[in-house]
Amino acid sequence: MDEINYALDANKSTIAVHLESIELSPGMRLRLNSHQAILKFELNEKEYKEKLLASALQQESSSGTASRIKGNSIAVLPFVNMSSDADQEYFSDGISEDILNGLVNFPDLKVIARSSSFQFKGDNQDIRQIGRKLNVNHVLEGSVRKAGNRVRITTQLIQVSDGSHVWSERYDRELTDVFEVQDEVTEKILTSLNVHLASELPTRRETNIDAYQAFLMGKFQHHRSNLGDAIQYFKDAIFLDEAYEDAYVGLIEAHLDYVLVGVNPEANKQLVGQYSMSLRAFSPEQPVLQMAIAMQQFYVLREYQSAIDTFARLINELPDDDGIIFQFVFICNAIGRIDLSLACQRHRVQIDPLNPKAHANVGHSYTRSGQYGQALISLDRAETMGNPVAFFSAMLAVGVGDFDALQKQVNRDVSDWTYLHKWHPTITGLCAYLKKDDEKLNEILAGINKDDYPFYERSFIANLEGETELAIDLYAGALEASEIMAFSEVQAQVDGGLLRKMFPDFCDHPRFQQMLVEYKLDQDSISRLTIPSLPF
Repeated sequence: MDEINYALDANKSTIAVHLESIELSPGMRLRLNSHQAILKFELNEKEYKEKLLASALQQESSSGTASRIKGNSIAVLPFVNMSSDADQEYFSDGISEDILNGLVNFPDLKVIARSSSFQFKGDNQDIRQIGRKLNVNHVLEGSVRKAGNRVRITTQLIQVSDGSHVWSERYDRELTDVFEVQDEVTEKILTSLNVHLASELPTRRETNIDAYQAFLMGKFQHHRSNLGDAIQYFKDAIFLDEAYEDAYVGLIEAHLDYVLVGVNPEANKQLVGQYSMSLRAFSPEQPVLQMAIAMQQFYVLREYQSAIDTFARLINELPDDDGIIFQFVFICNAIGRIDLSLACQRHRVQIDPLNPKAHANVGHSYTRSGQYGQALISLDRAETMGNPVAFFSAMLAVGVGDFDALQKQVNRDVSDWTYLHKWHPTITGLCAYLKKDDEKLNEILAGINKDDYPFYERSFIANLEGETELAIDLYAGALEASEIMAFSEVQAQVDGGLLRKMFPDFCDHPRFQQMLVEYKLDQDSISRLTIPSLPF
């Protein structure tokens, strides 16, 4: 019954309770005021998870979190490529994505993220069903036919409630007029949905069509995680138009992705700075540039408050910009605002409800906040959507203290660790470390090439080796090198944090605590930081 008491004390809405059949009558359900306990003893694993998930979905619906998005909302589906050349798919995708990105600039309109709306590519489902799955009241669909220097773009704005067409338009234009068509479609949508315009739509800077097509191909490759190809196409676009703002943004975002997954982080951070300086020369207010500057303020200059203020301003101006919100999550973690980090991740799920990565990330935020039942629900949901979450499930097992569950995750194929596969050897070592299996730990450590890892991961390995002093030196090196993960994980040293659960002696070491003071990341310093109000 300890889990039930925990549910009440922690004000949990759903708690998974493991009881033996002798403790309660068969099939008995517990309802504790507004708290629900789900019993596992009569259910197999699949049935248990389904009931746990169904309960969470019911609670989300009744609490109103699922309906908030319906106020004034739209999903832009991928436009169908009607060209005779199937390779023109990148162009039809790019046209629809450009319209979507244009709509994101209006805070009064909730816009579903690309990764969710594009899941219906080639899907002939009824628009009303699609709208309900995306939780919106309007859907834009269309098609693109490109032939030589001519383009035909058809668009339809559809009301989800009854499937009726609000309007339908066909544009037969010269290829060079494609920017004008996108602006016309955007303005027509905003007018139809009565979205308040503080001023006229911003004038789009036109580029030559060859540069635009290179840019679209770069975006096409980026979405397929072909970062090297994407970068080359963005460079090609800039070669054709040296002041092409969107191509510079593409380069910044691609190199930031490399930094986050630990690929040549130092070189890629330098390239982010280089392209940011170039973009600043002709578009100083560009949001991604402002975000990059704020990241430099936080991680390099340690001007934490200035960085927080910039991020808050950007999020208030662009509340549905997933990239900006995602980067702000790391900063929230770094200053110990796990509550705000979780709020950001929950908002990302609202605007990207069918993206399994969004559910995996919110699950990890639940783990960090100690809400393990909700973490399990979100991670199971991501797995059900086809996205393996071995790393995040391993961290949940660490949080709960279930080393058998941790072993189960490290035994999974390394492909189930997806983009975090570099962590598989070290977390396998952690499992042996926590289970006090010294022989297995030494075997694993002998197979790890430390030179393959940045400072933060090397600090983790040093802790596994019992080299606490070295681990502190390496962690300080990670902060000095502005490694995002080192900043993001540093507050996990507090009571209940994952870092403390793994390496308590490391967290309590006077040198580690002094390091926090030197980097103004100690509890006293971060308590002085203020977060401006946010739209979620």
